Amino acid sequence: MEEKEEEIKKEDDEEEMNKGERQECRRREEEREREEKEQEEKEEEEEEYVEDEEEKVENEKDCDEKEQWLEIADEDEVEEEVNVVDEKDEDEEEDNAEEEERQEEKRRIVRKSKKRWSRRIGRKKNKRNYI
Repeated sequence: MEEKEEEIKKEDDEEEMNKGERQECRRREEEREREEKEQEEKEEEEEEYVEDEEEKVENEKDCDEKEQWLEIADEDEVEEEVNVVDEKDEDEEEDNAEEEERQEEKRRIVRKSKKRWSRRIGRKKNKRNYI
């Protein structure tokens, strides 16, 4: 009887040890995953930082090129280009306004059509109710 109790106690102790080892293993695994995730986030942040810095350098180069071009260009040429851009913007605004009007007209037609159909359906249902 004592032998059985000792065996049971021994098995329980082994199970407790295994359970502890499994918990420790899980904890280590979670810690490793967390560290990997942190490392990936750091790498992404570094990549974003590098990309931002490269973009800043490119923007500075573009600005320098634009400034040089403006210094070389005559004032008349600059004014002509500005006028052309303004005309393009005005044309785009007009096109957008026309498109908006067309869209509104389509919406109005659809609303009218929906109303007509709902009235027709309502009349058909009423006729069925009387029969």
